[in-house]
Amino acid sequence: LISLKSKSEITLETTQTAKYRSPFTVSGVLKTDAGTPIVGAKISLQRSYNGTSWTTIAKPTTTANGFSAKVLSSKTAQYRAVYSGNGNYLKCASTKST
Repeated sequence: LISLKSKSEITLETTQTAKYRSPFTVSGVLKTDAGTPIVGAKISLQRSYNGTSWTTIAKPTTTANGFSAKVLSSKTAQYRAVYSGNGNYLKCASTKST
């Protein structure tokens, strides 16, 4: 069976240093393999305290400029963004960010 879906790519970053019990913003971009932003897609922003078990903490929607969400961390954690795909694009996940 051959998939006719296009590849997608998602990035995740923060420009702030997370401080204990202070909110900070993470942002990213969901793009096609040609580099065009995918607009209107739901992203699952996930957090893990142990690197193996992930919990969705926000579900931002993408715009032409990407997506962002404010998060509050009470201890050291890793974050990732996950796109579940749709009829046109394959699912993908960002690299982990701490």
